[in-house]
Amino acid sequence: MEKMRNLNIDVPNKIVEMLPVLSPEKQVDVLLNLMSFLYPKRKATEQQIEVESHCQSCARTANMSAAELKAEIDRLRQANDLAELYK
Repeated sequence: MEKMRNLNIDVPNKIVEMLPVLSPEKQVDVLLNLMSFLYPKRKATEQQIEVESHCQSCARTANMSAAELKAEIDRLRQANDLAELYK
């Protein structure tokens, strides 16, 4: 990237400039390659942590009494109402 800067080549602008000139198939190739940078694949460990966290949350909910569940629902509704105010 530093070499490109030294040559005064702005890579994103160059891509935008050249994309319409390319064949449709090549445009798809370029865009698919760029998507891997914009939306990197998540590692299995990240997904596993999310699943474990969700399971722990479900277990806590299952162990709550009816009164605790009602209080939690009320708390979440209040938080949602506050979030709506700041949109």
